[in-house]
Amino acid sequence: MSLEAQVNLTPNAAPSWQHAGIFSVTPFTLPDLPSGTLVQVRLRVVFASGVKGPWNDIAEHRVP
Repeated sequence: MSLEAQVNLTPNAAPSWQHAGIFSVTPFTLPDLPSGTLVQVRLRVVFASGVKGPWNDIAEHRVP
């Protein structure tokens, strides 16, 4: 089982989700996010069979 992450760098406009990686360990770090930017993140489970679960609720975070 892995987690697929997407980020939206324009949370106050129409969403533009970008692939941010697939991670098999937690915790993980999302690379290359601009410092000081408000971003939205969503995750979903990817099972070993390739089946993908639904996206979780969107979380907002300001990048330090």
